[in-house]
Amino acid sequence: MAEANARFDEVLAIQASSRAWPLLAPVLGAALPGEPMGVHHGAGFLLLRLGPQEGWLCCAPERRDALERVVRPAIAQLQAQGVAVSAVDLGDAWPALELGGPDSFDWLAQGCALDARALGASRCARTRLAQAPVVLVPWPGGAGVTVRVERSYLDYVERWLEQARGGSSQMACPPARPL
Repeated sequence: MAEANARFDEVLAIQASSRAWPLLAPVLGAALPGEPMGVHHGAGFLLLRLGPQEGWLCCAPERRDALERVVRPAIAQLQAQGVAVSAVDLGDAWPALELGGPDSFDWLAQGCALDARALGASRCARTRLAQAPVVLVPWPGGAGVTVRVERSYLDYVERWLEQARGGSSQMACPPARPL
């Protein structure tokens, strides 16, 4: 079954104006990927571009303090200069499930219209898996995918993936929300 991601459990969501991202690049050691839904694989971290002004800095727990010691003061300095930028810790809000092995993409295909295999290692996707909001981050080499899921859906997604893995054709879906 899917196991909690031990490599990049920490997530720092950075909201920044287009002016702020180039100023943060030297601090992060990487520029925000140029394309929406792009992924930069850094030394011990991932930088995901989820929108025009939104990025997620993902790292291992042992790297969190070192990254925050650099990122937080840089953000404070930019804010003092009137640049629109903020950072929020999302590690507990978006836990990671790791799906590896030859069938992992087939399990996802049972509940996700997006073909995660087609993303490659340089792209990520914000989508839905069995109607639950998720962020998919394929691994380099195509051996699997990290599924970040909103905490409130975690138990549901884990059970759904267990059913998908078992080949059940009867998948439970959360109730539809009124528009």
